[in-house]
Amino acid sequence: MRRQVACRTGRVSVDDAGFSLVELLVASVLAMAVMGGVLLFVSTQVPLARAQTDAGDLQQRARAVADILGRAIAEAGAWADAGGPPGASLACCVPVVLPRRLGTTGADAPTVARQDVLTTVAVAPGVVPGRLLSPLPGDLRLAQADGCPPARPVCGLREGAHVVIFEWSGRHDFVMVGPPGSDAAPVTARQAASVSSFAAGAFAVGVETRTYYFDAARRQLRVYDGYRSDMPIVDDVEAVAFEYWGAPGAPATARGDAGAATCWFDADGVPVLAAEPPPGTANVRMPIETLADGPWCGSGGNTFDADLLRIRSVRVTVRLAASADDARGRGPAFFRPGRAVDARRLVPDMEVIIDATPRALGAAY
Repeated sequence: MRRQVACRTGRVSVDDAGFSLVELLVASVLAMAVMGGVLLFVSTQVPLARAQTDAGDLQQRARAVADILGRAIAEAGAWADAGGPPGASLACCVPVVLPRRLGTTGADAPTVARQDVLTTVAVAPGVVPGRLLSPLPGDLRLAQADGCPPARPVCGLREGAHVVIFEWSGRHDFVMVGPPGSDAAPVTARQAASVSSFAAGAFAVGVETRTYYFDAARRQLRVYDGYRSDMPIVDDVEAVAFEYWGAPGAPATARGDAGAATCWFDADGVPVLAAEPPPGTANVRMPIETLADGPWCGSGGNTFDADLLRIRSVRVTVRLAASADDARGRGPAFFRPGRAVDARRLVPDMEVIIDATPRALGAAY
């Protein structure tokens, strides 16, 4: 049926019948083809996008581990940077890298050496190493050294600061500083035992201890400050291992000042535990069991294996996994199997290897 419509230019025929069935079928087929292409593209890209997100998260965690551990190891024992007295350093007498946990809670015994734990001891920022002005036990009094803030007592140490007191022989103890007075501050032992006895002239320096350890139950790499703070660094960690390399004989940094005997050298500078290696001798790998079998230095809860003073570099190996279960599959690429069914969704585990050398342990430091 047709009807006539008048317009200025004449009459136009209008078909009231609409689209034919063939036209509708063709349009439907074209629409379905377009939608199918869109759905195929989306179904392909969504797994890839999720995999890229998980892979990016994995890389960010790997960077965090490398930065935190690399920096912590490099700064262990730094002394001259803080203005310490010439001729001495922490590295002469105190192990600044240890394969065990230190602190007020959960501390390992001196005879323990663990592959998944690393503790570093570093001079705290803004402090100046000095010497005791009066013996301990008693209030902490320090001789005014160059660089000490003149208007602040105890060479600027604040309440709550952690201090290591040590002698050339290797005897040392960690204490916590109480409220400073006009020229002194009370101290308490950081360990359960009472403060060891030290004569005037012993070295004292504010330090920070950090214990990095693998918590297998939580699958976390965590850090403990030796007192109250114990927090995660990264999650979804599958394995952590610390390996050590060191001097093959008597470590040069363990030599005392003139007339002072240390754990490795007598008062004349002659090695008493092993011969001093020739200059330029390559470091040797130190199996973990050699770091807790003696000979022993120090005393009490701070007894330590003399071989810890030989350490020159640390290798850290950390294996990280994707957080999402559907990003992990089965096989050697995955320490902990997941439930991935799409190969495009897989994000293999990442192994981070860090080789770091504490600058304080270099022979020329």
